Amino acid sequence: MNQENIPPVQELVFFVAQDFDDETRRSVMECVRNMANQRNWVIGAPEIINESSETPLVGGILRIFSAIPRGSLSVDIDRKHLEEVKLIVESLRRLSFEHMLAIEFELDGEFVGSIEDGNLDKSLQEGLIGEWERSIDKK
Repeated sequence: MNQENIPPVQELVFFVAQDFDDETRRSVMECVRNMANQRNWVIGAPEIINESSETPLVGGILRIFSAIPRGSLSVDIDRKHLEEVKLIVESLRRLSFEHMLAIEFELDGEFVGSIEDGNLDKSLQEGLIGEWERSIDKK
């Protein structure tokens, strides 16, 4: 992609959506670090979000190219981003199950789903991932 054809970047943020302790914080940060080393990422590996202020937050962020308007992103890049997101979701599903955690996902600040105690909600499974898969299949 040359400079003028680079699509806008979106941010997929995922975070623990419940009270948690230091052990959980360490487990989430380790999970994000492990994900980062599992593949070559299109834009860059997921980064850790670790805020320990009045509103504690732990999770991560993945930057992906926007596929809007439809057809603006190559099928190859779109598919690679979907694979990245599926890797993140599966890693967090296991973490959620092992630690009985609620994890939420936002895309550019909009809620797109959650995982609770290892179970993906309908918004994440059928909405984000399912719709994404169907849109790639149509290309």
